[in-house]
Amino acid sequence: MEREWELFYVPFMSVISVAFIVTTRSDAVANNMRATSIFPLGCLSEEDSWSLFHHYAFFGTNSNADPNMLNIGRQITKKCGGLPLVVKSISNLLRFEGEKSWINILQNDMWGDNDDDKIYRVLQISYTHMPAYLRPCFLYCSLFPKNYVYFVNEVIELWIAQGYIEFNKEKSLEEIAFAYSHELKERSFFDNYDVNDKRGTLWSTFKMHDIIHDLARRNSGFEFYSVERGKLPNLYDGILHFYMDGYEAISNHLTSESITNLRTIVIQHPSNCVDISDAKSLRTIKLYNTRKEWYEGLLLNFAFPKHLRFLEINCGFKGPLSDSVFSLYHLEKLNLDLKNDPMELEALRNLINLQYLSLSQCNVQNLLGSLCLLKNLRMLSLSYCESVGLPENVGDLAHLEKLVFDTCGSSETLNMLPESFCKLPNLKTLSLIRCRIERVAKGLWKLNQPPKLDHKGCSN
Repeated sequence: MEREWELFYVPFMSVISVAFIVTTRSDAVANNMRATSIFPLGCLSEEDSWSLFHHYAFFGTNSNADPNMLNIGRQITKKCGGLPLVVKSISNLLRFEGEKSWINILQNDMWGDNDDDKIYRVLQISYTHMPAYLRPCFLYCSLFPKNYVYFVNEVIELWIAQGYIEFNKEKSLEEIAFAYSHELKERSFFDNYDVNDKRGTLWSTFKMHDIIHDLARRNSGFEFYSVERGKLPNLYDGILHFYMDGYEAISNHLTSESITNLRTIVIQHPSNCVDISDAKSLRTIKLYNTRKEWYEGLLLNFAFPKHLRFLEINCGFKGPLSDSVFSLYHLEKLNLDLKNDPMELEALRNLINLQYLSLSQCNVQNLLGSLCLLKNLRMLSLSYCESVGLPENVGDLAHLEKLVFDTCGSSETLNMLPESFCKLPNLKTLSLIRCRIERVAKGLWKLNQPPKLDHKGCSN
């Protein structure tokens, strides 16, 4: 930490006057930063604590509140000791509970004098009362390091790939997973919700408080493990999900015994020394900012596990795909950011169970006709792709719910949406972002439920 602070501080050393405001729970951090002034923040007053508790537990209103519940709530607030995280967590828990649970919390022996113990005990109670369907989703987020910025859509993808989302005939898995994320937010396990711009598209993001992250790690045992900033891990044989910001020195610790049961591997900047060929039980592989030498030296010849459900490869350079990708008959989601031979991707038609396909920077010439053979496809997203043209048989994708074209094609290739679009009964969203569209199938808007149209940046 001290070294990173010094690297950050160096550019400001020649500035006449500069001030930084840093918040921390550790005196050691303040000392390492050579703080000239330290202002210890006190606890909330009793009234401020009650105001915060009341806002979350009673949805900010007294109109329908039971006077007895209000009285119990005030007593619970006093026991929180003015600690904001405790007040917020316990009030968000109790908003879903009845009077009996409120009394049990009030009389619980978790209320001690030590602030740190009190925080963790209250959070543990909140976790214990969490619905069973939310727990694996919450724990899975401990795979990533502290201060990680989570993209809601990416987290949802991972939850679905692991089979955490309960099937419901009335809603899609994505809708259910989004509702899960919202409920975790309502229960104060997710925080700092925001909207970020990613390649011109708005994405919802969130973060987890350090203490909440610690809570998830404590309850997940050794199933989740992350390595960052070059710290060498002590890997356990029971690890099922692994995140790494790739450093070559780590490769010596990735033994076949420690990764053989892995179900998730997420690697940022994978180096040429990381060998994952012994991980035969993987369901999810996400590789970001892959180095060309590592890709060509290992991944190109890697036999992907046959039960893989989710594969994402982000390279940005030109290279072929491993032949084993085209034999992943159980694959449900594929995200590729890889410049390729236009004829190669035609073999994707073999992925008969594919439901979600996202291609970026790919040459998809003559590809879309083959993709129309993927009868289970529910989402197709093409961004920054060359030679995009829609075939007439696009109407064969009867299960397609979302179609996205982002900065694709030209006036010669993507200039019309064919009449066969009217045969897509389940199409709910059509996104045409920074594309030149001259004609849309007229019958599309005559459907009983025409799709939602997003045409940001289109010239027509």
